[in-house]
Amino acid sequence: MANRKPIKLKKGCKKRLAEILRVSELTVYNAMHWKCDSDVQNLVRQKAKELGFIKQF
Repeated sequence: MANRKPIKLKKGCKKRLAEILRVSELTVYNAMHWKCDSDVQNLVRQKAKELGFIKQF
């Protein structure tokens, strides 16, 4: 995969996102750091964007 910048989440959102999607916090971490490009991780990134959990600078 291409080397991409990690996606930064708002404070406390990693745990909430993991609970909403019923995945582990490690899966959320890996999705935000582009460790792999699986369907679950694509879903995590999409849901984080929909719910407004991504930091806006």
